[in-house]
Amino acid sequence: MKDSKTNQLKKAMLLYAVTDRSWLLDNQTLYGECEKAIKGEITLLQLREKNLSTEDFIKEGIQIKELCHKNNIKLIINDDVDVMVALDADGLHIGQYDGNVKRIRDLIGPNKILGVSSQTVKESIKAISDGADYLGIGAVFCTSTKLDAVDVSFETLKAITKISKVPTCAIGGINLDNISDLESSGINGCAIVSAIFNGNDVEHSTRILREKCDDAFYKYNVGNHIYDLDGTLIDSLGIWENLASSYLKERNIVAKLNLEEEINNLSLDESSSYLKDNYGLLESKQEIKNQIVNKIYHLYSDSIKLKSGVRSYLESIYNKGITLSIASASSKSLVNAVLKNNNIDELFSVIKTEEEVGESKAKSSLIYDEILKELNVEKNDVVVFEDSYAAIKTLKSNDYYSIGVYDEHSIDDISDICDYFIKDFKEC
Repeated sequence: MKDSKTNQLKKAMLLYAVTDRSWLLDNQTLYGECEKAIKGEITLLQLREKNLSTEDFIKEGIQIKELCHKNNIKLIINDDVDVMVALDADGLHIGQYDGNVKRIRDLIGPNKILGVSSQTVKESIKAISDGADYLGIGAVFCTSTKLDAVDVSFETLKAITKISKVPTCAIGGINLDNISDLESSGINGCAIVSAIFNGNDVEHSTRILREKCDDAFYKYNVGNHIYDLDGTLIDSLGIWENLASSYLKERNIVAKLNLEEEINNLSLDESSSYLKDNYGLLESKQEIKNQIVNKIYHLYSDSIKLKSGVRSYLESIYNKGITLSIASASSKSLVNAVLKNNNIDELFSVIKTEEEVGESKAKSSLIYDEILKELNVEKNDVVVFEDSYAAIKTLKSNDYYSIGVYDEHSIDDISDICDYFIKDFKEC
């Protein structure tokens, strides 16, 4: 399945290198340093030449374009439409005062990439309306490479990413020490100049920057999110903790001390079977399951609420065009009830339950695989949010990217086994 232009750009924003020949040493060439940056795994390259003649700019651009395309990297030209057209480069980046966005869009056509610098929400809305494919927002930190840059506060950066329907990157003074400060801003990545090109070992510097960007921004660059429900989106695990014991007590049966531990990682079907087989219940496994579901249905349809920060986060991600799905151990009726109760049911494209697929998340990745199949997407375009240690182990062993979500009812520390960990959704 081919990525859309927007989805490709989301990924390209991750580590966006912007050249600056002023950092070159006597034994270095811009071509050679760009080659090192590409080996270090940049995701996009902007050729920025403020002092070269058009002829020399084009001559240099021919070689660097060939280098980029040989390595599946797109080349963006800074501020010079004539050079971009002459090179047939992949796109153009302009500042607020470098030309009329709408006119330039008409000039370069719909298939070329057009990036626009912005510093305010108003500028961003206009740039998008006029045809920008992505926004470069900044300067977010103090920078020496653009002396007339106006700092953009974190609050403004976050406000822009929240309203933006196109990919975004931050620019200005970004380095290894401050990338993590931007990870909850909603940007898709960083455009970086000196932290890449100011050094003797560009490849090594770039590789470390790439690792930092992967950690900070991966979740904003995929097109699909899969969410566990109980303990991840909703605060419900406390209800389930004593449910089996309560069910047995109503039948005058004393539960074993380790009952909850025994069924902790079982699906609803498996838990019903466990109770049937170990406590001599007269009801069928299906009847046991139905009775358990009926026992808590009213809580899911009336009382259970979303965890802190969930609503605003889901709405923001949904508005950016990311497809949302649910992979739940709860029954379909409970899932539908709690999503509707919290007015978020329309945000989700696919809902799968362990009951439907016949396997628990603790033992198999089948539920996630089925969602991917229905969406017709690959694993590398998916991130999964989970609070369960066993489910995250399954994700890890099946090459899924996981974001662990803290839940106070969990007895296991998931922070070391997931790819990324959050205490709550307000961190996102």
